[in-house]
Amino acid sequence: DKTVCKVLKEKLGEASIKQSSIQVMIKPTVNKNEDESSSHTSTNQRVYLNEIVHFKQELKKQSIKKIASLDKLQNDINELEKKIPKKDQDTQQQFQILKKSIKEKFAKNKAFQKTLASNTDDLLVNLQESLEKGNTKNAISIWDKVQENIQNITGNPQTSLINQANSYKKRINELKDWRSFAAEEKKLELINKMQNLINSKMHASDKSKHIRKLHNAWKSLGRSNQNKKLWNKFRKLSNVANEPCKIYYKQRKKVMASNLKARREICNKLEEEVRAMNRENIHITSLDKLLNWCKSGWKNYAPVEQSKFKTLQKDFYNLVAELKRLRKLAIQDNRNQKQIRINKALELIELDNTENAINSAKILQKEWKNIGPTTFKQDKQYWEEFRTACDKIFAKRAEKVARIKNANHHAEKQIKYVLKNLLDISNLSDKNLRQSRDNYNELQQDFASILNLNIQKKHHTYLDEFKTLKLRIDTRFSTLPSKKWENMKITVLEKTQLLAALEADLFASKNNSHFIKIKSKLKDANWNQIKLNGVKILAEILQSRVESILKTPTLEELKNLAKENEQKIRYFCTELEILAGAETPTEDQSLRMQIQLSKLKSGFGKTQPNIKENTKFAKEIELQAHCTGPLEEKTRKELLKRLGQTIKKIL
Repeated sequence: DKTVCKVLKEKLGEASIKQSSIQVMIKPTVNKNEDESSSHTSTNQRVYLNEIVHFKQELKKQSIKKIASLDKLQNDINELEKKIPKKDQDTQQQFQILKKSIKEKFAKNKAFQKTLASNTDDLLVNLQESLEKGNTKNAISIWDKVQENIQNITGNPQTSLINQANSYKKRINELKDWRSFAAEEKKLELINKMQNLINSKMHASDKSKHIRKLHNAWKSLGRSNQNKKLWNKFRKLSNVANEPCKIYYKQRKKVMASNLKARREICNKLEEEVRAMNRENIHITSLDKLLNWCKSGWKNYAPVEQSKFKTLQKDFYNLVAELKRLRKLAIQDNRNQKQIRINKALELIELDNTENAINSAKILQKEWKNIGPTTFKQDKQYWEEFRTACDKIFAKRAEKVARIKNANHHAEKQIKYVLKNLLDISNLSDKNLRQSRDNYNELQQDFASILNLNIQKKHHTYLDEFKTLKLRIDTRFSTLPSKKWENMKITVLEKTQLLAALEADLFASKNNSHFIKIKSKLKDANWNQIKLNGVKILAEILQSRVESILKTPTLEELKNLAKENEQKIRYFCTELEILAGAETPTEDQSLRMQIQLSKLKSGFGKTQPNIKENTKFAKEIELQAHCTGPLEEKTRKELLKRLGQTIKKIL
């Protein structure tokens, strides 16, 4: 990654400067700037020399038979050559030695390829003879050698040998089909199954059974071609597949002992809880959690050796039975408490004083919440009786509550309508926004009058949403561009559309002559017909765009130029995404980090720009992006869409 390399180099430079500073304290008087410069140069020289030594070692390891790895190594060495300063004669001398060594390797590889091609020609002759004599085994062996040789040959010799070898391919495939017998095919199938067992996620005990079945199937087969080789392969795979099974059965014994110990601890814990429990005030929820915990734990710590835990199991079930007995007593007490509250609620229905009845009902409801549960069926029945009684008590207030609820609902519907219209205004274009000021003022008044109604539940939510939208709209009104700016924007867009159309034709050109012919339209066009009065930088960008197109001689260079401009607009997009707090696509994450580091350094100690400044900056960046080119149409649309979405978030 280029960004990481750059940071590392900076860190190495900083480390070298620190080291040189320490040396200055030890040495006699030395010029500080000269010392830092020489230290930095020395550090870079050591880095390059270390890389040269590394490449020399790698070169020794490389075989002249492997052209692909030699090509890769040569590319890496060429990259290093670009980094070494020409003035660094010592490093250049060492590098030339390295360069000479790899040239010798390639020369040897070239000679090896010639020899290999010659040998392959001989092999093809032998292949023909073997096929004519019906020597199937030898023919297939020679075929495999030919294919291996072809992989290590490049260029025209490789193409020629491939064409020669392909004439035998059909016959070789036929021979391979007839070569295997039924027993051999079956054994290969068993080997494949054993291979699959190695990576299988099957439980070890089931895997062990499958291994035994495969061995029994192998024994039932007779001898076959390559019998010993197949058996050795099968046995080796079997040993590998069986390794987890051995480990599993060894660990199983340890797990069983550990589970037995854990179950003893559960019994001890359970016994302590039963002993410490307050029989007069049983909390059923806590008791249920304790029961679930001990049952779940007892079940999780399995298996165990049956001969060692029978007494322990008996103690466990006795403790569980005691907990269930206490739970039953607590449920009976809760039944009585709930029935008492139901009876009191029924009495309150008959009271004439509605307010007193309602207040007393509320007290009963609070008391009901503090009563523990009974059984699910009984709880449902008791609750229905108690709720019915309370509903009758509160029935007198139902009509008033309904009226308030309807009023709130209507008010919320109105206020949502106002907020939606405000949101629509905030998303208007600059031109339409100018014309919506009166409507905006009316909506503000409507919101204030509706909010004064009794909207209790979402009062703060609606108010916060209104304040956010108001701030956004007010900011947009304050940052509306002047008519001069809008006219300039129209001019710029007209200009860029003309250039974009011409660039599209250039990118679609079939050859260089066609390319030059299309480009001549730009020279013939009256470029100065549209005056660009406004920001100077936009005129400069457009002028640079025209000049760069005129100077580009070929389509290929135009595409390279387009890639550079693509990076510029990606920079604009990423910069605005940072400003808006929006996400950046994965491919531009490194660029985002680079921009953030740069802004952190340059902006340290400075005040952050306000919304108005950010809005102005975003609009300027948008026009600069439109002016930047040349750029392929598809790429421009994607990046301008991304830029527009980010600008909306800023606005």
